[in-house]
Formats: sequence, structure tokens, C-alpha cells
Amino acid sequence: MTELNRLNITAAQESMLKEYLSQLCQANGRVRLTGSSDPTVLWQEHVTDCLYLASAVEGTEKIIDVGTGGGLPGVVLAVCFPKSHVTLLDSQKKKAVQLGKIVEALELENVSVISARSEELAAARREEWDCAVARAVCEAPVLAEYLSPLVRQGGCLLAMKGPAWEEEVLPVQGKWSALGLSEPRALPYQLGESARVILRWDKVAAIDKKYPRRPGRAEKIGWWKNA
Repeated sequence: MTELNRLNITAAQESMLKEYLSQLCQANGRVRLTGSSDPTVLWQEHVTDCLYLASAVEGTEKIIDVGTGGGLPGVVLAVCFPKSHVTLLDSQKKKAVQLGKIVEALELENVSVISARSEELAAARREEWDCAVARAVCEAPVLAEYLSPLVRQGGCLLAMKGPAWEEEVLPVQGKWSALGLSEPRALPYQLGESARVILRWDKVAAIDKKYPRRPGRAEKIGWWKNA
């Protein structure tokens, strides 16, 4: 498999991303948005990681970041691609409020922040986005159920994963079409000493109207068990 390359950014984009990290560290004192408040750690382990994802979404018009937390990867994508519109979605209102303040301080006009569960948003704005992304949210099969109802046919789902990704997808092999998806394709890259992948599913068909299920059902009863 050919490894992904990290997206190259301009000096202005680097400056804005460093300002974002400064804002994120300040907000972390009020609401825990990310595990570290060290700008160097955040840059090396989080922003750099997200720049690999950026290389996979370049040219995408409408992106949604599900379970965004402190805005990773969504804010990074918005800075890299000012012509794209990025929706940042988090179910925790406190996080969404703080993230909204960060977005306002950065004057990112191509970003919207929404506080809701993905199931609720998908019911109201079904298959609206070109691409849904997620980082450190949940295992791939459950995540796919969250993301697929949000994405139009012809779009894609991207999940950032570590070396155990194969264990997550193996039980669902051959069943992804139940969510209107292709089989996942792994896009590998190296972050320092850590081997990572971005899992990509193409949205090849409209998803069945029974999805999204009620909030909480995806975690309790795996869709693939009856697929």
C-alpha cells in the first residue's frame, strides 16, 4: 500500500494553527477539550496527525467532523481548505460552546459548530455532506453507522485509526453494503514511531431509511449482526 503524505501548509496557515492551539489550551482550563495542554505535544501528536487526513480530503466541498471535541481534525481542515465548509459536531454542549468561541476568535467563516448527537442530526439533515471524518471516537463498525447517514451517495467516510484497525473491521467483512458503503480501504502513514491508517469507505448507495437508529442503539446492538 502506498503511504499517505502529509499536506504541506503555508506560513500563514501554520501561524493560524498555532493560534488555534493557543486558544485550545486556554479553553482546556474551562472545559477539557483535549488530553494535553502542551502546545508542542498538541502540534506533534495532533495537528501533524490531522495534516495526513487533510491530504485525503483536499478538494472536498462539505465536510463534517463527528465527535470533534476540541476541533481535531475539523479546525485543521478548515484552516487548510478555506473554500471548504466544515461542520464541527459534538454531543456535549459545553464542548461545543467553547469550540464556538475558539472558531469565532480565529475568524473562521467556513466553520459551523453544532451540539447534537449524530443520529439526531442525520434525521434532520440526511445525506447532506460530501465527507464525514472522525478521530478517536469509537470502533469502526459503530462509527460507520454514525457517519453514513450524514453523507451523500458518491461521498466518503474517513476514520483515523491506529494499528489495531484490522481487528475492528474483520468481523464486518462483506457486510458494509448494508450501510450503503464499499469495503473499507486502509490508507497508511507513519506518525513518528507509530503506524497509523485512515480508513476510507465510499458511499456507493443511499442508506436504508431505518438508519439512523435511535440514539444509543448503535453501541448496544451491532447492525452487522443482522446484515
